[in-house]
Formats: sequence, C-alpha cells, structure tokens
Amino acid sequence: MELLEQRCLLAGSGEDVILYVDSPDSFPSVTARLQQEFGATPVPPVVESTTSYYRVPGDGFVDATFRFRADTGSFRFSFGYYRVNAALLAVDLSTDDGRVTYATQALAPGNAFVIFDDFIDNPGLTRTILLQGGDTIGFFLIPDAPLQIFQIDQCAFEVNGVGSRTLEYPGRYRWPFFGRAAANPAGLDQLMTFEGIAAASGNPSHLLAWEDLTRAAIFGNQLPSDENFNDLVVAIEGLQVATSPPPVVGDTLTIITHGFQDQIRPGDPPFPPWVYDMANAINSSRLANVCSPTEVANARMDYDGPYQIPPDSCPHFLLFDWRSLSGLVSPGTADEHEVAGKLAVFVRSRLLNSDGLPVDTIKQLVVFDSLEEIQEPDGRSASREGLEREVFEDIVRLAQIKSKLKSLTEAGRGEDDVEVRHLRKSAQVIEVELQKLVELQRGSEKTDNPTRP
Repeated sequence: MELLEQRCLLAGSGEDVILYVDSPDSFPSVTARLQQEFGATPVPPVVESTTSYYRVPGDGFVDATFRFRADTGSFRFSFGYYRVNAALLAVDLSTDDGRVTYATQALAPGNAFVIFDDFIDNPGLTRTILLQGGDTIGFFLIPDAPLQIFQIDQCAFEVNGVGSRTLEYPGRYRWPFFGRAAANPAGLDQLMTFEGIAAASGNPSHLLAWEDLTRAAIFGNQLPSDENFNDLVVAIEGLQVATSPPPVVGDTLTIITHGFQDQIRPGDPPFPPWVYDMANAINSSRLANVCSPTEVANARMDYDGPYQIPPDSCPHFLLFDWRSLSGLVSPGTADEHEVAGKLAVFVRSRLLNSDGLPVDTIKQLVVFDSLEEIQEPDGRSASREGLEREVFEDIVRLAQIKSKLKSLTEAGRGEDDVEVRHLRKSAQVIEVELQKLVELQRGSEKTDNPTRP
C-alpha cells in the first residue's frame, strides 16, 4: 500500500513518534485495517500523519461518524474525545506531574465524552456524534477502565500503573493514553494516525490505530507492549487534521440556567423561540422528585429542537451539554438555587480570557429565576468559592455515576457485577462527602452573613 508521510504542526516538537511508513512489514495488522478502510490500492494514496488533535470544520453543528473497526486487546477499554483549549496546550508535559494535570483537565466531567465503551460495544458498530464546528478535539484511550471510574476515583490510577481490572493484576490501574505522545507514560507514542478516502463511502476518513499496552519500561509490568498498534482501530469521517492551535475562549459567555418548576411559555419574558423550546425540553427530561430543577443548556452545541439558533444572537455556548446534566440529583439539603450559584462559580473557574488566565466575571448570565437568588455575589472569599465548586462538582459526578449505573442495569448487569458494585460504592462515598460539604457551606454562609437565620 502506497503511503505518504505528513508531519503535522500539533504533533509536538521533539515528541516520540512511531511511523508505520518506516517499517510497514512490522505492522501487518495495521496494513490489513488500512486496506479494510481505504481499499487495497487507494487513490489518492493514504497519508500518515503525526497529528495530536483534530478540528471540527465549519461553525455550526457537524456530524462525525465513528466506525469501530477492530478490537484485538484483552482489556476492557474506554475510547472517546475531549475538547482542547489554550490551558491544556500550555501544560508542561515533561514530568509525570504535568501528565497528571493534562489528563485531569482533558478528561474532566463535561469536557470528555465516551464514543465506544468496550464493556458494551463491539467491532462493526458505527456511531454518529454531533459536534460543534470550530472546536479542536483530541482522542483518548483508557486501556482497562471506564472513563467514569477515572473521573470519580483518579487515585486508583497511576501514570506508571500496571494493574488490570479485567485480568485482576495487582497495582494501580493503567494511565489513559492520548494522541498527544508527550501526555502518555514516559512521553511515548501510543497511536498511529492515517487519512485518506474511505473505500465504502468515498468520503475523507481518518484511521486511528492504538497500542493499548504502555510502551514505557515500567518495573513489575506483567504485560509489556508488543508494539503491534492493532488493539483498537477506529475510522472517523467528518473531521480535519488540526494544523494550528485552537482559538482561545473569549470572555463572553452565555449560560442558560433553568430554575422553574413549570415550563417557560413564549411571551413571558420575550426570549427568542429556541430559548422556550429548549427550556421545555429540559423540563420534559426531568423525572418527578428525582432531578434538580436547575440545569445548564449548552444550546449552541447540543440543542436539537426545531428552531434555528441565530449565529449572531448569543456568540458563545460552550463548556456544558445540558443533556449530560439533566440527571442532576438533588442531595436533599442543597436546593436548586444553591446549585445554580455553585454552577456560576464552577463555570467561571473553567473559562479562559484572551491571555490564557481565568476571567473574573461571567459577562452574560441568562437565568429563568430570581437573579438575586442565584447570581454569584461579589467579594466572595477564595475558600468559599472552592467549597462551592466542590459541591457542584460532586453533584455532577454523582449524576454521571447514577447515569452509568442505569445504563449497566438496562444492559443486564446485576449487583454481582464488579463495576456495578464499584460504582455503587463510589456513589455512597460521594453522597457522604456531599452532605459534609453542604454542612460546611451553610456554616460558611452563617459566618459571612451573621444576621442570616
């Protein structure tokens, strides 16, 4: 198969790179997958790239299609994408501490999303995902654990971990892999990437060929890498190679926060029609007496109603997918107004100004409730902000765990399942932690407002 090498700008200067084109005979399984995706004699020839990131084309909604081509590894992996911003690109990846920082930010709830879960998905599956045009994304592979486990119990993992959940090897779990080689254990490449024209569809396609065993030399590793790069192979249509850094998020943000028990109706107040329709969709997604009435609408990215959002009406709808938060569980002692306040602090902490630093305020906060109840007051202490952030993050984590438990139950996984037991235990720990945080927060509010009953 004729191949042309292409080195892309975001590969990272001086990073470790493994190239198929240097020794095709060493990777027969990769050759087979290339022929499967692009044909035996592809025209034009397939290009091997060294890109770390991909760009979603356009500025509206874009469908990206993912084909699960092969799974030859013994592990149960989690494969997905994460959004890339200036803060992530600025992380120093020369140390393990930097790699921990990168993985923590990249795979944070609300920033990383699973595409294929090896616990339930099998080769042959095709999945189409709606992405936002203009975004820069990267791909991750957690070799032997679900994304949710990493998000709720990162201490169970280690950059040089050699444990296995599937094979029950002792030790901390294996660290996530990224298309960015420097972010991997020892800064070593774990992914081959190719681009060409898909034989079946005639559309531009990218092929990702992962090595699921760490190439780092780690003492005590019972499963060193065989370096065959055929453990997980995925084909993608609808993306472009990113050849320049992603744009920095500006300091203007609009968040749709909903706090009404009843549905919003057109005419009161005079918001655009898509706002009402979206709010109604949020309401209809709630389960009575289970979900909190406070939710976030990532309208520009994920609103799928009948109304067209004017491109110039509200310029930035970023960070959150409201559907992923539609299962927020009320902890009982923290009501929806408190949660909305925590949300404001949390979002502010995740924003970047043009200089790469967090912005001081949220310029636009569109709320469907009493502003004085949920707007963030000025002059709040850093410790109080940190406490409120923890409360909101715990609520999000708890919602994600319960959503995953529901999916596992629907898939027929019983209480004797290892992952189900682990998730239930994690949920109990978070509920206890959340109760303590809420009590601390109320004590902090009394200290800040002595006259408050």
